[in-house]
Amino acid sequence: MTTTDALWGGQLKCVGFDPVTHDLTLEIEVVNRGERTTYRLACSGVSDLRFTNSIPEPWAYAEVTEVHASRSVEGKWKIELVLWSEDCELLCTCEVFAVTEQP
Repeated sequence: MTTTDALWGGQLKCVGFDPVTHDLTLEIEVVNRGERTTYRLACSGVSDLRFTNSIPEPWAYAEVTEVHASRSVEGKWKIELVLWSEDCELLCTCEVFAVTEQP
């Protein structure tokens, strides 16, 4: 799946980055009508990875409020996750991304 729509409102459970292969993996759990589904957002060919946060309070969990994917003029993907508000973002620029449902 190349859309990020199913991830909105989920809970970010795990973030993994391999600096050797330039791969980023995010695990996001979504509850929809009482049913839990875990998705894997995998980004390959990562050339930029940033986390910014200006929310001072500690969190009990990380809510994935919004997820946006857009393509640059150069053909790279920009993946933007808003965690709670625009005051906290996880940004990734990559060659390819995929969203898969985990068993």
